[in-house]
Amino acid sequence: YDDINDLAHSYLNLIVVKDTKSSGKVAMLWHNFTSQVKQDSFRFISNVRLVLYMKKQFRPIIESYFEEPNIWGSWKRLYLEAKPIIDDLVTNEAITDPNWIGDQDATSWDELQLNNEADCRQGKYHVQCVFKDVATMQDITIDLIIDSASKSVSATIND
Repeated sequence: YDDINDLAHSYLNLIVVKDTKSSGKVAMLWHNFTSQVKQDSFRFISNVRLVLYMKKQFRPIIESYFEEPNIWGSWKRLYLEAKPIIDDLVTNEAITDPNWIGDQDATSWDELQLNNEADCRQGKYHVQCVFKDVATMQDITIDLIIDSASKSVSATIND
């Protein structure tokens, strides 16, 4: 056991035969580390997969807003479409402490917190989805940016 943990701390994945309560002896991947030597939560395969899943779920929703007016009513609808995905991830214990940071509650240009009026009038809208992953309880931020003028969506990760 100590040897396996030493290898795991060196970021090596091992296939081991483990005796489980439900299935008996099974071959399984031990520790699920990625091949990148990182000191953040993205060294875990499950976290990389989680973020890719979230990007895949959010992209069609965001792209459907290219032709919508870039104003608070649209931002509120965008949030309400994304919320069930986030709630499902919390229910299934994939993430904790989610926080959708956008201007979905704004009712005037003066109430904007993350965006500014000039960018919004150019067709840009910026949202941050901040959450803690379950493996390391480290904050992860996904920046979602819609640019209607260039018909582009970007999703970047900050941790």
